[in-house]
Amino acid sequence: MAIVLDTSEATEGMHRVPTSPYFDFGKQPPARRRLILGVIMSHISRVVYRIPRIRVNSSHLHSVGYDAESLTLEVALCTGTIYHYYEVTQETYDALMSATSHGKYFVQHIQKSHIYRRIV
Repeated sequence: MAIVLDTSEATEGMHRVPTSPYFDFGKQPPARRRLILGVIMSHISRVVYRIPRIRVNSSHLHSVGYDAESLTLEVALCTGTIYHYYEVTQETYDALMSATSHGKYFVQHIQKSHIYRRIV
């Protein structure tokens, strides 16, 4: 089955897609293009790589995951909020996981000194 835009090319067994300005992004007025791009970008920005996490024994942190390739630490708080912290070294992650108080180490060494993004 083929899809064609011009009805003059349509033959038996083909489906015609209506030629409407809504199918052509370039023909949209600038304000509508900005709106469409804004909607698309907001959906793309929600697509996030999820890192497998390990449950930790803490009253502040629920679970922690680390991706060594991107140097990203994923932290799930007990409130349900999930954050990505960037440029976290393997040594910092190891120290967090071996700390006697995961929550205290997180607040003192990671939370206030690394760029982060709220995921959920």
